[in-house]
Amino acid sequence: MNLIELQQGTAEWHNHRQTHFNTSEAAAMLGVSPYTKRDALLKQKKTGITPEVNQYQQAIFDKGHLIESLLRPIAEQQLGQELYPCVGVLEGTKLSASFDGLTMDERTVSEAKTLNKTLRKTQGRPLPLHYRAQLEQQLLVSGADKALFIAASLNDAGDISDQLTVDYSSDPELRQRIIQGWQQFEKDLAEYPIKEAPAPAERITFAQINDALWPLQIQSCIYRLGAYAVADDYNRQDIKKTLIRHIERAL
Repeated sequence: MNLIELQQGTAEWHNHRQTHFNTSEAAAMLGVSPYTKRDALLKQKKTGITPEVNQYQQAIFDKGHLIESLLRPIAEQQLGQELYPCVGVLEGTKLSASFDGLTMDERTVSEAKTLNKTLRKTQGRPLPLHYRAQLEQQLLVSGADKALFIAASLNDAGDISDQLTVDYSSDPELRQRIIQGWQQFEKDLAEYPIKEAPAPAERITFAQINDALWPLQIQSCIYRLGAYAVADDYNRQDIKKTLIRHIERAL
């Protein structure tokens, strides 16, 4: 694994993610993410346009970062080793991983999550596939033997309350599925069509509108002259003056 000197959340980090295949995207690539469709990920990678984060989503992300920082010392205590956050790329590939924590010997990775309803149902069961896909790619990129998955919630005081801990070991079948999946994704990405944006509508000025209306105004005057053929001379003369004025403006 090649370690990349990047701080998570910076512009450089986002640029790196745009040009690599990241662990958090593995589930979407496989079509098993509850949050992002595979085609949406293809579009993001092709265009470089990502959905804007609203205030509600940002609050969730901020809470997740807080839980991550609070869980790191707990994970270190369980492992008996220090953890450090880092970004790595599997040599010779575009496969990338942002690690919440990696031991100094690079044998164990740590992943922290916010405890939700789905994870609460996981007690004694395998983690849902979209979580396992992320962990498996982390092991693939780092070469680590196992992952320590910890999820927790916060109480009103802002401290860790409920907690779920799962030891994850590599699944060879899932790993092969991820490798082949990214290979196919890269091919699909190369062929993904980009729809050209429609040309901006031409702006029409008030003067252009008047120019377009003059023929209609002239035609209207001619029609009215015919209608007043049997009317009094005053009306005919008035319409003639209007007609001449419109013709002069049109010339």
